[in-house]
Amino acid sequence: MNDKDQILNHLKINNPKSFTQRDFRLQLFPELNEDEIKSLLKEIITCNNDLIKYKEYQGTGYLAAWYSGNIDKFLNDGGFTKIEKDVETELELREKKEDLEGQILKLKRDNLRLKNWDIRIRWTIAIVSFIAGLVVKYLWDNK
Repeated sequence: MNDKDQILNHLKINNPKSFTQRDFRLQLFPELNEDEIKSLLKEIITCNNDLIKYKEYQGTGYLAAWYSGNIDKFLNDGGFTKIEKDVETELELREKKEDLEGQILKLKRDNLRLKNWDIRIRWTIAIVSFIAGLVVKYLWDNK
């Protein structure tokens, strides 16, 4: 469970109490500073504005958040952990696709190179055969 999911779960467990970034720092994330926690809260709000109820206090710079009924369904569907996993999987698939496209392009180039080589060999054989035919005819006629 990532930090944003921990915040949502904490709000769910402590419903209907509201929390500021200071409360989250004291209760959940002592290693983070208040600005980092406020950033996490804003990421939650940016991702889904209806996920939590919130109020930003302009004078103090605090952001208070409390439980919304949308948290339960969101967490049951996997929450931010699932979203991050899906994004990571999509990036991996995109990288694999680009790698395969690069391999296809390389194989096409190699195939074209081989076709060009094949054409050169055939022309060389045709020219040598023609010259050999002329030599044989000349030798045959001068006998």
